[in-house]
Amino acid sequence: KKKQPVKKEEKKPEDKFGDIVKKCKKKEGLLSFYTDTTTGKTYIEIQKAQLNQEFIYFNYIENAPVETGYHKGAFGDSKIVVFKKNYERLEVVQANTNYYYDPSNAISKSASSNINNPVLASEKIEATSSDGNKMLIDGDALLLSEKMQLVKMPAPRGGDAPLGSLSKEKSKVNSIRTYKENSEIVVSYVYETSSPNIGGDAVADGRNVTVQYQHSFLSVPQNNFKPRYDDPRVGYFTTQVNDMTVASATPWRDVIHRWNLEKKNPNDKLSEPIQPITFWMENTTPVEFRPIIKEAVERWNVAFEAAGFKNAVVCLQQPDDATWDAGDIRYNVLRWTSTPAPPFGGYGPSFVNPRTGEILGADIMLEWVALTNRVYADRTFRLGSSLSDEQEEILKSKGARNPFLCNAAAMSNEQLIFGTSAANVMGASDLEKQEIVRQMLYRLVLHEVGHTLGLTHNMRASTLQSVSDIKNVEKINKEGLANSVMEYPAFNYQMNPKEQALYCDVKVGPYDKWVIEYGYSQALSDEKKEKERLDKITSRSTEHQLAYGNDADDMRTAGRGIDPDVNIYDLSSDPVAYGAERCELVKFVLPKLKEHLISSNESYAELLQSFLIATKEYGIQTNVMTRQIGGVHYDRAYAGQGSSVKPLEPVSEVKQKEAMNALAKYAFAADVWSEAIPTFNYLLDQRRGFGHFSKSDDPKIHDRILDMQSECLNHLMHPRVHQRDRKSV
Repeated sequence: KKKQPVKKEEKKPEDKFGDIVKKCKKKEGLLSFYTDTTTGKTYIEIQKAQLNQEFIYFNYIENAPVETGYHKGAFGDSKIVVFKKNYERLEVVQANTNYYYDPSNAISKSASSNINNPVLASEKIEATSSDGNKMLIDGDALLLSEKMQLVKMPAPRGGDAPLGSLSKEKSKVNSIRTYKENSEIVVSYVYETSSPNIGGDAVADGRNVTVQYQHSFLSVPQNNFKPRYDDPRVGYFTTQVNDMTVASATPWRDVIHRWNLEKKNPNDKLSEPIQPITFWMENTTPVEFRPIIKEAVERWNVAFEAAGFKNAVVCLQQPDDATWDAGDIRYNVLRWTSTPAPPFGGYGPSFVNPRTGEILGADIMLEWVALTNRVYADRTFRLGSSLSDEQEEILKSKGARNPFLCNAAAMSNEQLIFGTSAANVMGASDLEKQEIVRQMLYRLVLHEVGHTLGLTHNMRASTLQSVSDIKNVEKINKEGLANSVMEYPAFNYQMNPKEQALYCDVKVGPYDKWVIEYGYSQALSDEKKEKERLDKITSRSTEHQLAYGNDADDMRTAGRGIDPDVNIYDLSSDPVAYGAERCELVKFVLPKLKEHLISSNESYAELLQSFLIATKEYGIQTNVMTRQIGGVHYDRAYAGQGSSVKPLEPVSEVKQKEAMNALAKYAFAADVWSEAIPTFNYLLDQRRGFGHFSKSDDPKIHDRILDMQSECLNHLMHPRVHQRDRKSV
């Protein structure tokens, strides 16, 4: 018999996709992720329907030692990204959103010319599902690299980069959370070097430094949100866009950052929103502060009433047994930390849709140091007018990607210590000192929440009241000390208890209500009528109680800015007179510190700290006085808003002479701080181990006075000031 041919076993079609996923644990959501249960390798699934579709990519620091130039809660930029298939590879392309082309203009056909849309990553497609609808790429290659966002910053000029080389072996994916509208991946980047140039207790071993980093992908919101364009007379953070199809001296189409608020009842003058702006207090929040924080957050509702909303802002408490993490970007969280050497005391960032300016999420980082007696002598020894500049220098020197940090809390910390020191000297009760802390906390929370609503600083706000009015209890309780809580004003502590009004503002001001009205009031469907409506709001900018100037305008450092009304750590419409009163208060307090701050069987550290802060306050006020010299008042108003408004107006000769006379008395007199001579022998810091090596223990009084005088002269002798310092004709 003939042998029957042996049938070859039919070869099954290769299913590489199935072979990979069957070894993995899947997490399904906006983007789906597979984690190999043996090796820990991560794969990302991109569906065919998701190709060429826009996503929002956002990142922030989940944890890092401050010495790296990063810190917990530091937000990165948000950007639009698109997944594109290029043969056997998948590209991640960033859309350039910096320009606008009117589609009705023929020039819009050239929109792609000379503009870069960077390819952030190009990854090999590891496998495709049998139906061709799903593709896998190597998630580790994308997420454990710096392809999506530069993490290790280049070395600053003349310095070394704080981080070593990224270790592929030590870096890892920590956690993956993926939901219907967003996917979040927390990774640990480990940077290693054999020659570390950073150290400190928080770093432990500079050869291996970990930066915990969160990547977030979000679907682009599909809602009724309409962009609102920036106006220079109101202070919002913006996404800057250049209109490339108009002929204008200012071809700007900048969109302001704001939340999507819609009325439940559009026809009602005052309506609750469909979805309120909700903040959660993280369960790390000190229990004793929670009622104050909740009330402070919700005090912004008064401002939203001007925009037609009630109960627009809600503050809730995260339970101790909450199943969600504070790092989940679906939740807006007030978070607390106690950092060894924080670069700030409070920080209120948000992230947005780059195309529209819609705020998609926000956190508020608060530091325990802002409400404690913990201030570092190396920082307080400097008498410069701005702590924020010191922080900026530190962060820049470490290559930080975002050197701007809100300094309101650090300022509050020092003013809190100065205020309580003065209160001790004045014989204040414990209740009075508790009230100082309470008011400081109110103002700090109000300020940082304002940032998360889209508001910038208003460094002109402190000019609202006169020197006499800030002592009028009834008037200040009603109107406030400044026109906005978005300022860095001086702490209002008076020598005469009968003249003691608020120490600082505890509710939003008239400017805050006005700027919220501009940003959040409901738009009209008719574009022409809507423009007229907004113009009517902004035309009020010439009103004294709505004065505005931001950080770019202020005069915090020598030669910077021109308008002395736009400054930090000042107060009242006459900062020279106020500064003189503050100097007199310091001169009164200094000789009495020893009596009230030396306790039996304790070191002199608290006395030294209070002395440094009090004299720094003195130096800040003399610095404020110098800004009148060669100063020029400016106004952001548009032409025709007011017949008496001039865009630029030099400070009067009388005011400049008043400032020079005050400086002669308080900054350059031969007997500066002579009242404190009996205290000098007690200004000794507490020893800690061998920490005083290479340090001189004397209090360096002459250096401190010279520092104050030098700060004043740095501005008075600055070439920019000299250019303006001529008698006006």
